Amino acid sequence: MLVTGHCSACHSLQLVTTQRGDRDFWLNTIRWMQRTQKLWEIPPDQEEIILNYLETHYNETEWGRRPPLAASLMPSENVNAN
Repeated sequence: MLVTGHCSACHSLQLVTTQRGDRDFWLNTIRWMQRTQKLWEIPPDQEEIILNYLETHYNETEWGRRPPLAASLMPSENVNAN
């Protein structure tokens, strides 16, 4: 909820979910937005929760982006495109 509240106030959450980085990446991104994009100061306890969430769920991967969707989640190849 904190990520949604703070991040989506200024931009799409897709901008967040397409990024990958370690804790330093996310902290530097927040600081850059504060310096250059007028992002408000986030209370330290909330910032800690946000950083923990981003570091856990949007950390660097060998792919450099989120893994592909599971085959079971992809549309069927037999779908009519009329």
